[in-house]
Amino acid sequence: MSTTFTIYHDGQHWVGILETVEDGYLRVARHVFGSEPTSPELLEFARHDFLELADRRDRAAPSPVGSPAEISAKEKRAARDARKRGATPVSTITQDALKASISESKAQRKRKAAAARRAERDARRRTRKSS
Repeated sequence: MSTTFTIYHDGQHWVGILETVEDGYLRVARHVFGSEPTSPELLEFARHDFLELADRRDRAAPSPVGSPAEISAKEKRAARDARKRGATPVSTITQDALKASISESKAQRKRKAAAARRAERDARRRTRKSS
């Protein structure tokens, strides 16, 4: 198992990415710092919020990690041609895993909100019937 925590500036915010590769699968979690974190802020993050980030990483959907040897010549050629045309670069596995994680959490929020709306609607119906 290999774990890496990387902090970078994405053009708007400072972001920390926690990546773990285990048994050929990558799990990723992201933490947005906002402004550039100072050393004391990073220490505070490590003491209080890092475990929560690790829990989110553990709950994230795993993405298979392929070695460069597994990439076919056609995929390499397509990526090279896209770069020549000026298209956006091919996403990395980490970016794809983050997108999948964000879309999964968005779907969970939607399901939770829909269940809350149904429960509230049912409660209103019950109070109308009892009146």
